[in-house]
Amino acid sequence: MRMKRTKLAYKQAIKTNRVDEESYFSDELNDLLLSKDVSKFWRSWDAKMGGAKISPVIDGVTDSSLIAQKFADLFQNNCC
Repeated sequence: MRMKRTKLAYKQAIKTNRVDEESYFSDELNDLLLSKDVSKFWRSWDAKMGGAKISPVIDGVTDSSLIAQKFADLFQNNCC
């Protein structure tokens, strides 16, 4: 019986900690947005979410300069 209570308390502690962690992230990010501190917001976002994920292949191309050129061409054709 004692083992079940201990296991239940353990699971409850994990759940409480997870909820507190999620609340802390959203509260901190919300405060930075409200203060209109965009650079700190994105630094905090990257720190919490693991930074930017870069795709190794975009439209069949892996070289960053070719990807940039394809984007520029597409943007120019659609916006002008």
